[in-house]
Amino acid sequence: AALIFLLLAFDKIPPVSEHKKAEKETLSTEAQSETGTESATPKETLAAETSITISLMGDCTLGSAPDSDQYNNFDAYQSVYGIDYFFQNVKSYLEGDDLSIINLEGALTTAENSASKSDVYKGDPSYVSALSNSSIEAVNLANDHTEDYGTAGLTETQTTLKDAGITTFGNDDTSVLEIKGIKVGLVGISAIDKQVSECRTQLTNDINAVKEQGANLIIVNFHWGANGETTPDSDQTTLAHAAIDAGADLVVGHHPHVLQGMEVYNGRTIFYSLGSFCDGVNMY
Repeated sequence: AALIFLLLAFDKIPPVSEHKKAEKETLSTEAQSETGTESATPKETLAAETSITISLMGDCTLGSAPDSDQYNNFDAYQSVYGIDYFFQNVKSYLEGDDLSIINLEGALTTAENSASKSDVYKGDPSYVSALSNSSIEAVNLANDHTEDYGTAGLTETQTTLKDAGITTFGNDDTSVLEIKGIKVGLVGISAIDKQVSECRTQLTNDINAVKEQGANLIIVNFHWGANGETTPDSDQTTLAHAAIDAGADLVVGHHPHVLQGMEVYNGRTIFYSLGSFCDGVNMY
């Protein structure tokens, strides 16, 4: 599992050169913010330099499948070790940053009617405290499992997260958070079983939406690629580049459940897959 840390420095004076360093599972990067809209906070009104630290994590499933081993699944571990067990070893890092973002696969719901497919995942709504107690502030819901229990399950998941003070985004629902005077736009798109052209249209609309809300920094989450593949495919590369061309400052991928490579494109960073981080479906 990868926990990616980003230190983003916003400076009125363009940097002479960019310096990026990746070492094992952490990465720090400095980048200049770009507004792109009149409503965005003008650079001259910001402090001489404003830094934001963001933690990025991949796939998290806070629950189990109905046919999972009842003695060795997420629910079993929760009953023995408590809900804070799952993020306890990274909690101090997440508390020390300004924004922590995960991809949540599966519903937090009491709904019983599941989708007609082989793999469906859910956890009790009370499991949301695993996130809120660990200082996780934002959750991407654009993936192939948030509607495992239909619209009712997704709606309850959104409400549960909101009531816990956690921002949700994805599936055409964008969000903009203001951190230290910087407006951070969050976009989430699931490319699973979708054409690239469809994703590009959604991408343009969503990025324009956060720009209209004054976003200084735009982070796009993609749920894409093939499970188990350690190399991104051409569709992933195409969409990642399209996102940055449309105004994204950072692209974050998940779904393959393994790490894929990273790329710097036009001065912006792409993480093609962060892998699984807290996977209640497969403890290995």
